[in-house]
Parts: sequence; C-alpha cells; structure tokens
Amino acid sequence: MRHHVRLFVATWAVLLLLLGGTWGAAMLPLNETWSVVCNMGFAAAKTAIVAWLFMHLNESTGLTRVAAIAAIPFLFSLGLVTLLDVLFRVP
Repeated sequence: MRHHVRLFVATWAVLLLLLGGTWGAAMLPLNETWSVVCNMGFAAAKTAIVAWLFMHLNESTGLTRVAAIAAIPFLFSLGLVTLLDVLFRVP
C-alpha cells in the first residue's frame, strides 16, 4: 500500500512541475509558434504520464498498449479534419 501512495504522490509532484513548466512557457516572450510547440510538448508529457499510470498501461498486455498508441494518430486525424473544415468552410 505504501508503494502506491508514494507512486501517486510522486506522480502528482511531477504533474505539478509540468504544470509549472506550462505556465512558465506561456509567460515567456516567445512567438506564437514556439509557445504552442512548447505547451503541446508539456501537454503530451502530462498525457503520457496519466495514461501510463492511471490507465494502468504499465501493467497491461501488449495488445492494449498497441491499441492505446494506435488511438493517437486517429485523434490527430480527427483534429486535422475538424481544423480543415473550419478553415475552408464557405460562409
């Protein structure tokens, strides 16, 4: 039981550090492109931590991990199609 508590506290601390990094990157005088790239990197790191620990991907079978990884390009393609729809919509 203590191991799980230590793991969750460490995960919480790392997520808070990444949150601080996200905030710090947003406050830096970067141009819009680098700000988005930096903050998306922080978001991807936080997502990977949450998926690995709280979705128990570290304890799951290989097929479950493959399915979780295969979902990533699918979600990106949905976002891209939505973005293209908004950009090229005729009023």
